[in-house]
Amino acid sequence: RRRLRIRRAHLDDLPDVVRIENASFSSPWSEQSLREELSGRLGSHFFVAEVEGRLAGYIGTWMFAGEAHICTIAVDPQYRRGGLGEILMLTMLQQAREYGNPYAILEYRVSNYGAAALYAKLGFEYLHRRRGYYQDTNEDAIIVAIPDLEAPSQIERLQEAYDRWLERHDYELCLEV
Repeated sequence: RRRLRIRRAHLDDLPDVVRIENASFSSPWSEQSLREELSGRLGSHFFVAEVEGRLAGYIGTWMFAGEAHICTIAVDPQYRRGGLGEILMLTMLQQAREYGNPYAILEYRVSNYGAAALYAKLGFEYLHRRRGYYQDTNEDAIIVAIPDLEAPSQIERLQEAYDRWLERHDYELCLEV
């Protein structure tokens, strides 16, 4: 079994986060923006996933005023389709609930069908479409949310997703969040 460690990000992770960011997005965040997120800016929660000691993905969320805005998530291309995005989302949603943020929201490109399927599976509900949101391509964004992470049905859904994830993936999971 491979070791998967999810932990809080720190500045030493910046080169790998920038590498994954640039490989993942047509209009990536700047190194300076990522540096600010990794520096522990108030309200910013940034986790990384390491597989056998190699940084393989990350997720960033802004938590404030009862809301968890998942602002970025990416997985290194060589680790995609292996469940890392899902376990990062599940970990962050659990943390949002523990920090007293029962409302989760995010946006994604209308063409990102993989993201759409994952978010629907986790209980995100369609809110609206922002026309021309992504400036690089003028592509629309889909805005989705989980309105109540504390609802018993949502807690059960996320626990079942977590349990299924553990059954499907051959990782020794270590959470240090």
